[in-house]
Amino acid sequence: MSLVSLSISCVDTLNYEKSIYAIKRTINTLREKTSVDHVYWYSDMKMPETFEGVPVTNVLIDKLTGQTSYSKITLGLVPAVCEHDFDLIVQWDGYAVNPEAWTDDFFNYDYIGATWDDGGVGNGGFSLRSNKLYEQMVDLKMGYKPSDFSPEIASKYINVDKDRDGSDFIGEDVVICRIYKEQLESAGIKFAPHQVADRFSIENHSPVAPWTGNLNQWVGKSLGFHGKHGIRNL
Repeated sequence: MSLVSLSISCVDTLNYEKSIYAIKRTINTLREKTSVDHVYWYSDMKMPETFEGVPVTNVLIDKLTGQTSYSKITLGLVPAVCEHDFDLIVQWDGYAVNPEAWTDDFFNYDYIGATWDDGGVGNGGFSLRSNKLYEQMVDLKMGYKPSDFSPEIASKYINVDKDRDGSDFIGEDVVICRIYKEQLESAGIKFAPHQVADRFSIENHSPVAPWTGNLNQWVGKSLGFHGKHGIRNL
């Protein structure tokens, strides 16, 4: 067992039961590999103060209205609240399932998420984030909506889909891993290479990695996943 402290953060005001299952599955997946020391539950509904033997901090938030409101929480509130060395972001459709893929090498990086189709790291739906990263995020006061950035940056990174209310949005993982990446790296933040990211999580379940054209040995075997297609493959 590592001496590093590890927490889980989950932000949800809609899929309560599925998100609570994701937390439970992650705790039990990691139980014999590394201990989960705390759960941070950001919601308009409270969880028990202890869940699966792990202390829970309930952080009351307003009902989420879409991706932009989710980003506001994950980019601002979550980094300010978390007090542990590393934090696992889980969602109802993104969590840990395979204990055999765990390695303490994950703790050598400040951000790990599934590799995107262009080989960039990485997806935030199931991701590992360090307290070192969170401190930088708090200091930077990261923007979370398109109007927070220049028109040139906003137009480059706006999601192809619309938010729930029909407005444009930029994913919170894109904010961290694309817009602020160089600034974070210059402050000493380490993003995992795609080989490590693939072992940690898979978002694209194609057996061929688009960024290499080669078979990805971690499809169906990674520690976790993100995406409804991943749930179907469990």
